[in-house]
Amino acid sequence: PVLRAALTDKDPERDQRIEALLAEFESLDWRKEAARKLQKRVTFEFVQAPLTEAANFMSQVSEISVLIDPPGLAEGDKPITLKMTQANLEDALDWIARMGGCKWELCDHAILLTRGAAELTPAKPSERVREALGKKVNLEFKDSAFEECLSYLRGLINVNILTDPQAFGKGGADPRTPVTLKLEGATLEEVLGKLVAPLKLRTVVCKGDVIFITGPEKKPGS
Repeated sequence: PVLRAALTDKDPERDQRIEALLAEFESLDWRKEAARKLQKRVTFEFVQAPLTEAANFMSQVSEISVLIDPPGLAEGDKPITLKMTQANLEDALDWIARMGGCKWELCDHAILLTRGAAELTPAKPSERVREALGKKVNLEFKDSAFEECLSYLRGLINVNILTDPQAFGKGGADPRTPVTLKLEGATLEEVLGKLVAPLKLRTVVCKGDVIFITGPEKKPGS
């Protein structure tokens, strides 16, 4: 009788614990499903697209709501220029967030873009990236804008070449800087090196088969 009473009597504290456990299990199941959806491959190109537009696109293709935390737009709805080919959605989100000056996280059955920036983490070049960087090309640029040279190189390989908005922002490199360069039988890695050096930039291979062009590495304590 005592046990029966314990099982049948109302116990608000116990009920709250049970509800919390059920909610936790439900959240774990949702996160597993979200992780599965974020492995989907996608190809897209944004040209000066507002962050809100990129977020709406990701909501549609991932079938997960992508929300922007208001503080994430503290610096305005940043325009994003980004082209990715056969990237999984998780990597695409990483780069959309970085280009928009945000970071993302899974929160309450949605993807939340919030203020901040994830740390840039170099990655070991995949076979696809090594093949691209080792590709030999003949080319000649005559007073071509730096950004036009990059567009040309993007058309030669099946790897994403992205630029860091902060490196080309106020006080940074000018993407319209004229480039005059003639090379024969040079690898793409050599070409990129000669392109970025005059602007005091560097290339970093990152997750998602991305060659990222960014500013010089910061010294500790700077």
